[in-house]
Amino acid sequence: MGVAMGQAPEAVKASANAVTATNLEDGVAVAIERYALLR
Repeated sequence: MGVAMGQAPEAVKASANAVTATNLEDGVAVAIERYALLR
């Protein structure tokens, strides 16, 4: 599964399976909670 950060270029976001929040919005933590911990 590919997850792109919210501030990633559009080409990266288009090829990702999911897009999370930006780094300023704790996007990595959001992705971990949503996809790795399967909440």
